[in-house]
Amino acid sequence: MIFDEGFFKGEERDGFYIRPMIKRAWAAQLEVLDVISDICDMHGIRWFADSGTLLGAVRHKGFIPWDDDVDIAMLRRDYERFRIYARDELPEGWYIRNDRDSDNISGAVPCVVNSETVRIDEEFLQRFHGCPYNVGVDIFILDVFPEDTEEWELYRILTGNAYDIEEHTPKRILFDECDAELRERVEKLEETSGVRLDRTRPLKPQLNRLADQLAAMYYDSDSPDVGIASFHLNKSIRIPGSCYEETKYLQFEHVMLPAPVDYDTVLRLSYGDDYMTPLKIYDFHSYPFFGEAENKLRRWYADNGKAFPEEFE
Repeated sequence: MIFDEGFFKGEERDGFYIRPMIKRAWAAQLEVLDVISDICDMHGIRWFADSGTLLGAVRHKGFIPWDDDVDIAMLRRDYERFRIYARDELPEGWYIRNDRDSDNISGAVPCVVNSETVRIDEEFLQRFHGCPYNVGVDIFILDVFPEDTEEWELYRILTGNAYDIEEHTPKRILFDECDAELRERVEKLEETSGVRLDRTRPLKPQLNRLADQLAAMYYDSDSPDVGIASFHLNKSIRIPGSCYEETKYLQFEHVMLPAPVDYDTVLRLSYGDDYMTPLKIYDFHSYPFFGEAENKLRRWYADNGKAFPEEFE
């Protein structure tokens, strides 16, 4: 993917300064997205710009200035196919973080990542426009939501609770190591779901798999509504599946991204009727996402008696 050299210069957009390394991280993520797109094109898999990326495409024709990640969505049937092909077709060293088959789960949202670690070798830096940090693209799964009112309420509570428990469960912790409140929540989830978790293995990946299984319960249903179970349930957001029946392409920086044909409805339900009014809100992660990795890299250079490279600023 080719970027004009001016793309990587720091600039102010909507009163917010974007430093050069953020620009490099943006470009690196678009490289990851390009690989995802190629795999999807090869196998007839549909995907859509989603969340902040969709909002950015509509409102800014690119990244929201104070956002630093890329979000896409796939209908469940498409994601299940993608994750199978991705195992063999992602470049060497890439992987799907938070895939339910992994025991190394850090969150509920699958993310295609270009490396497990920070890399400063020349090959990596050239491939990813001078960004040494491992970057990824989040994939939100659109599940079918039940149409019946009572079934919807049960699904919303049970599945939403499973995701909430998973989110608040530390990595690698065993059941017997949990505090009393977490143990009680896990036991109640087991009772209501009919699934008993393995006491000898870390809870978080098991909870991730259970939540994912619950979210997909209505996979074959004719219900007209869909949503991102890990994100929309606590807000009772239901999106008409018709929004995703066709694709409309929108400009995003210097590329075109597929969007739901009725992206206006998707954005109104997700962000409110005034979604075109910019709000500098950081919802889900610290900014920049590579802040911790950057601090470690700075310490590494300092410990080795070297100046932090100007191009990493």
